[in-house]
Amino acid sequence: MSYRVISSRQTELGWVTSPLIFLAGTVLLIGVFNFGWFTAYYRTLFPSGLSPVEVNLAWGGWLLFSLFSLWWTYRFKRVAVDGESIYLADFLQRDRLPLREVLEVTENRWVKTHPVTIEFAGATRWGHHVRFIPKRRFLVPNLVSHPSVLELREMVRWAKLNDRVTAKLQQDSTLPSGTESWSAATEMKNE
Repeated sequence: MSYRVISSRQTELGWVTSPLIFLAGTVLLIGVFNFGWFTAYYRTLFPSGLSPVEVNLAWGGWLLFSLFSLWWTYRFKRVAVDGESIYLADFLQRDRLPLREVLEVTENRWVKTHPVTIEFAGATRWGHHVRFIPKRRFLVPNLVSHPSVLELREMVRWAKLNDRVTAKLQQDSTLPSGTESWSAATEMKNE
């Protein structure tokens, strides 16, 4: 059975662009502070120059911003589903888990990208929670729930229901001889 990707292409793009932006920004700051690049712009923004303490604060702010950006980007996974399984991937690893292992699917509507959190019954390679960004929708208000969340919840519900029905059918087929199942007893009663 083929699977369908429900996460945004923005996820894979972020895995590549975040380190590149970090590297480019670091090179730019080194050039401006140590080699005098863009002196006209630097003197316009800071006419009296920056003290060493202010330069260190700028480096600290850049480092904190970069670490937060890398953390935000790399915690999102690529997610695909078929009728029975959920496929998870990050930059280096891939995993396939049954949909019945999913406990809950939630989304954060307050963030523009609507990050979706999937909670699993057991631990995955990435822990009990996996997050992904669903595909972008245009011209839809932020507070409207993303359709992939409802779809994923329905797939999980059907997978769990299918397991319960299968278990019940197996239980009914293994009844010892001489005992009747409830359905057979009711049929005989109705005749």
